[in-house]
Amino acid sequence: MLTHLSTLMRTSQEGTTIAKYMQHIKTIVDDLALIGYPLSDAKIVVHTLHGLSNDYKELNASIRTRETTMTFEKLHDKILDHETRKDNEHDEGGDARFAKEGGRAAMRRSDVMDTTLTDGDDSARRRRGC
Repeated sequence: MLTHLSTLMRTSQEGTTIAKYMQHIKTIVDDLALIGYPLSDAKIVVHTLHGLSNDYKELNASIRTRETTMTFEKLHDKILDHETRKDNEHDEGGDARFAKEGGRAAMRRSDVMDTTLTDGDDSARRRRGC
């Protein structure tokens, strides 16, 4: 029992996926229940939040300030929602950067073309004596 509790307290999400981390927590909690030491939802949530990486600090803070206890399953759902939002923001950020850079490149090409046309018009005018 003490080994399981010690492992639970030392478990960290750093260096692993959130899915593997959550599965590891669930396994430890289930093992503790099997040997006759079930943990309360509050304890499971606290240990789970404690091991999350800094990527989850806002979620961590919001859950810790709740007045009601959350179940592990509900916490799992919240973490997966956070992960999905984070991935979507990353993807959208990449698209925005791509569009921004593409826009700059198009502007540069447009500027070059405008300069070429302008220089060409001036050269043609000079040749015509305008």
